[in-house]
Amino acid sequence: MLRKVIAINLKDCRKRLRLSQYRAANQCGMAQKAICKIENHVENVGVDKIDQVCKGLRIHPYELVAQAGEISAKDLLEKEIFLTGVIQLLYRYFLITSKISDKDIAASSIDTYGIGLREPTVLYIKDISTNKPFVQGLVELCNQLQADPIHLREIIDDALFEMKM
Repeated sequence: MLRKVIAINLKDCRKRLRLSQYRAANQCGMAQKAICKIENHVENVGVDKIDQVCKGLRIHPYELVAQAGEISAKDLLEKEIFLTGVIQLLYRYFLITSKISDKDIAASSIDTYGIGLREPTVLYIKDISTNKPFVQGLVELCNQLQADPIHLREIIDDALFEMKM
């Protein structure tokens, strides 16, 4: 039963992160076939493999083993923060707006949107899309998941790929 719960939760986490099996496996340092076997509950998943997946996807182990109806990982994190009295947001992403002007047409300019980060590092990725709600959704997702800036390009690429599909 636990194998099935892990399979369902891994697939849900991967889709929430907008990762293909290949990209998820790459982040976890394993073959795509291994992720596929876990998601199809073919492979017996040990503690070490759960740890490897959680570190690679930057998720809490609880997110893989929690059953439907139990407290969500987000609620668990909020309770842990409340109980320890420590509010720790590592990354605060924000929406940035740029204007692209067409020099041939003086009155023509297009707003484009990107993602910015000020702390702990300064990072700006401009001109992701002209679709403001789409980029705002990416900003919210990155903040909610506390996505490491090293994965930001992959998250954007996956989201743009999914948007095209």
